Amino acid sequence: TLLMSNSQIGESSKQILRRLSSDGVTVTIATGRSSNSSLPIVAELSLSQTHTPLICFNGSVCYMIKSAEEEEEEEEGGRTKRE
Repeated sequence: TLLMSNSQIGESSKQILRRLSSDGVTVTIATGRSSNSSLPIVAELSLSQTHTPLICFNGSVCYMIKSAEEEEEEEEGGRTKRE
């Protein structure tokens, strides 16, 4: 598990995940938690990949989360945002 007792991800874990993402590894977040409680964790990681797979509710729901940069590009391009 990545979360410490204070429900935060340690700095060393964040750095490792960011480095992996920068090196082209697709970092996937899998949790028993809901998507609402998982999205802030994905945002906190600030991964360099354009999409982050997010598996919630012990595998019963899967999402593909867009990066902030991808969302901005879609808004600037006049395309409709999709989640």
